[in-house]
Amino acid sequence: MARWMQIQLGIINDIPEIFNHIIPISHEGNTAIASDDMVENPYYYAFGWFVSQDGTNIMHGGGNPSFATFVDLFPNENIGVTVLSNSIDVNSFSIAIGIESILNSNLNVSYQMSMLRILDIVATILTVVGGLLTILFVFLGFRRKKFIAKSDFKERMVAISLLVLLTLVLFILTYTLPAILAGVSTWAIALNFVPFSLLTGAIAFPLSSSSILFLTLRENAK
Repeated sequence: MARWMQIQLGIINDIPEIFNHIIPISHEGNTAIASDDMVENPYYYAFGWFVSQDGTNIMHGGGNPSFATFVDLFPNENIGVTVLSNSIDVNSFSIAIGIESILNSNLNVSYQMSMLRILDIVATILTVVGGLLTILFVFLGFRRKKFIAKSDFKERMVAISLLVLLTLVLFILTYTLPAILAGVSTWAIALNFVPFSLLTGAIAFPLSSSSILFLTLRENAK
């Protein structure tokens, strides 16, 4: 990768002449197409690259369920940074920008978590909270018969019906969430690209609703 970046930057020229001709062309962004606003300046897509409007930055990243990559080139400075990670939720872009800043003697850099990592943290919290609430409501439901509350039958039936409807809607939303958020048909496909905690966090909602429904039904237990 170091040699390849040097070739891209024109530092190494012992390559077939045709590549010396093609590489500069591949760094020319297509300004006829709407720009992709990255960082602060508009970026245009070239032949496999995102190129800043002034041509001072050339970048491209990629990822798969098991890895993430990012290549960042700065032609005016003859600097190239490659980040290779064996985790999809690593913000390789932030790491590359930070390394480039350090190479330019700017030590005031920070790492920004990727959206997948933030999503993982939020989903994990929802999983824990939803799981604890489910256990609590089920526990209270089993004990409910010891202190049955008397209330209007019609109002109770309305509450139960609404809880049943809510629970069904939440289960349906959980099932269809991959299609809604990622455009894929099943969780089996989605979990190749998103944290497993997203599934458990999504399931926590209908489970919590089910446990509340169970508690409400136990209230009518005699």
